[in-house]
Amino acid sequence: MLRAGQGPRLRSNVVPSRSVAALAAALLLSACGGGGSDDGAVDGDGAGRSTSTEAARPTPTSGAITGTTDDHEGLTDLEVLAPQLLIAPGELGVADVQDLGYTPPGPTEGCAFHLDRDQPADVHVGTTLLAGGVTIIDALRVYADAAAASAAYDAWMAEEPGCRPASPAVVGPTDVNEAIGADASMSFTTSLPSGDDVLVVALVGDAIISVAMTGVSPGADGTVALPPLDVAAFAVGKVLAALEA
Repeated sequence: MLRAGQGPRLRSNVVPSRSVAALAAALLLSACGGGGSDDGAVDGDGAGRSTSTEAARPTPTSGAITGTTDDHEGLTDLEVLAPQLLIAPGELGVADVQDLGYTPPGPTEGCAFHLDRDQPADVHVGTTLLAGGVTIIDALRVYADAAAASAAYDAWMAEEPGCRPASPAVVGPTDVNEAIGADASMSFTTSLPSGDDVLVVALVGDAIISVAMTGVSPGADGTVALPPLDVAAFAVGKVLAALEA
């Protein structure tokens, strides 16, 4: 399970007037002596997690990092903040978690829709973690505003079932927002011999948070060490905790 007492707890109430982009700007203002405080700072340094948006600008330490707004010492305030909102290996509460970096997904063969081409985010960051044979991909996409994020979310939810193989059948979209606590959340599950392939997508203001897990299967005691909805709720809770700080 996720480590008890570590990291943010899931918040059930989204603050619609706040956004990830606005939070990043507020933190930058505070850092520049604009009269803010350190209370809204987010723990974690994003180490080992690569970031990307549309036009890659390689750097020696962090892979592809790009932005669409004014630079702040080479990076935008949003680009600096976003990786800190991803799940860190130590927050999963299991041993021997490997950080595999992150490569933005390409188009799915035979699928006319590609989220990052058709509904591109202003900033897109992610991390890939390997824990006990389960691969976890946590991605955060931040859009220009809540309307753009909502349009991208709706398009993804409409297209995802048709972009998965016909066999085995995908279960979803299934409304899981009661467990996740975002503005909206859906899950998709495909059962494979190697374990379930589960995708949870959540909308929070101007951001979309997605958690994809492969190889999810019960252990010898019949329980799942990292239940996908718990992992997704933690990923969303980390963003909400930052917004509500």
